[in-house]
Amino acid sequence: MNPISKFEFSALPEDLKGHVLTFIESKDLEIDELKATACRVITLMDKQNKSIFDKKIQEIFNQYKAKRIAELSNKYCAYKSKYDRKIQRCTYIIMGGYSDSYFDLRDEMRNNYNNPSYTYYTYDSFSLDKHPHLCTKDQEYLKAYHPARRPELLDALFTGCNLPGAQHSIDKYTPEVEKDIKDIVRLIPDSIHCRLGELRLRHEVSALGAACMNPNIPIHMIEWLLQHGANPNETWSELQEPSSTHVRIVDSLKYDTAWFRPDNNHTFFYLSDRNDDLLYLFARYGAIT
Repeated sequence: MNPISKFEFSALPEDLKGHVLTFIESKDLEIDELKATACRVITLMDKQNKSIFDKKIQEIFNQYKAKRIAELSNKYCAYKSKYDRKIQRCTYIIMGGYSDSYFDLRDEMRNNYNNPSYTYYTYDSFSLDKHPHLCTKDQEYLKAYHPARRPELLDALFTGCNLPGAQHSIDKYTPEVEKDIKDIVRLIPDSIHCRLGELRLRHEVSALGAACMNPNIPIHMIEWLLQHGANPNETWSELQEPSSTHVRIVDSLKYDTAWFRPDNNHTFFYLSDRNDDLLYLFARYGAIT
């Protein structure tokens, strides 16, 4: 049977319509494009064969996922080069230096940057306990950045942030950015644990840390992150002379007099009220305060 050029989702039989919606809802996405494509696929197969239908819909979803991830990675690209460097450094340490295997793996990861089905680390089972020969510096590096998490979410959560060190691709927080944030978390769940952010005197800043420090991010979105896997007891590295130490975000919020400059007129806003709201929110989601 030849595919018909255009189908409307509403024209589907009720049983198939329900099946498509059940699949989409299971992915926690609202994708009009997926609905429309599903209608076209139905013309190519036996409508009664549910297993074939499920397989085709999964293929459509994977195609959409790859396309949407590519769009998001191109839009939120402020940390891509840093992400690449972290991957290369971790690969170098684990491979024991430069070798053919190192270069092959590096190129493979680069070529699959927008492939959602690719496992970015073929050495996910790597354990520091099994490699006591590594120097302390290399061990600390791997603890912080292995495995590296994709940085699109971090970039989006720093949108419009004027704090020193807060890199971002978009200057104004809008409903579109909010939708992008949700899509990133749903399509790239591990991105919520990305720790590539840096601020003044703070390193290893996670996506959640960026959201807390960026006054452009509404409180309800920080709650949404906590509902979707963010750790309320997340830490970052704070520079405390003569060295740095890991401090929980919630502990920093208790004593932080963080401020930001929304423009260039040297107007400063203290965030104590926001911090109080965040502390209450973190406590609700299990942070030990």
